[in-house]
Amino acid sequence: MYSIGGRVVLERKQMLNMLKEQCFQQTGCTSNECAIEAGQLIGVSHIIAGSIGKVGRTYLVTARLIDVSKLYASNYNIDVMNVQADSANYSFTTTWALGPTFSTISGFLPNSMVLLEYHMPCRNDSTSWGGMYIEPQVSFNGGTYESLGSSGFDAVMHNGSADIASYYNSILINPNISTEFTTQFRFYFRSYDGTSLLNQSHNINTVSGTASIMSGVNGTQHYAKIIVWGISPS
Repeated sequence: MYSIGGRVVLERKQMLNMLKEQCFQQTGCTSNECAIEAGQLIGVSHIIAGSIGKVGRTYLVTARLIDVSKLYASNYNIDVMNVQADSANYSFTTTWALGPTFSTISGFLPNSMVLLEYHMPCRNDSTSWGGMYIEPQVSFNGGTYESLGSSGFDAVMHNGSADIASYYNSILINPNISTEFTTQFRFYFRSYDGTSLLNQSHNINTVSGTASIMSGVNGTQHYAKIIVWGISPS
């Protein structure tokens, strides 16, 4: 054991002895997740893992620094996965206005995080500056809505020609709720110059006719939609 720059470094032999005392199975431990588990057992903040190889006369050394405190997906469970779509047509002026409001989603476990993914098919018919602001809002347990910020006008911002685009974003929310809870999402919109449309004039679901469009939300996900995940500690 020695110190570098204020950090106490544990040698490999010492680490293996400590893991042996903890009855940790070291065989096949090559992934980041396994390294994190080992690091937690011996009480370190970081682990350096890697390999040494030889090609001809050249030795190849690879190393990676793993933060033991970092959250990996394998340490979490996905308890909720919900998809909703809204195919209604909306148009917006330069004043904020309510767009889609999606249904309440239940089943979030205590201390869960919520991952919101959303897709908005936007259009501007201006040939000068144009753009659309998108503001997602969330309500927990039927309470007051809280804003998740705004995209600014970059949803379909342009200058010099009309623009048809789809805006996609994802937001990870940590509500810090220690009991089971529900969520509900709604979206407010504002046009930069009064020419912004949602879902309209895209020819969405104009298909080849060689197959039937699936029923329900399966066939409407090219419209405004959300995908919501509930992620709880394992």
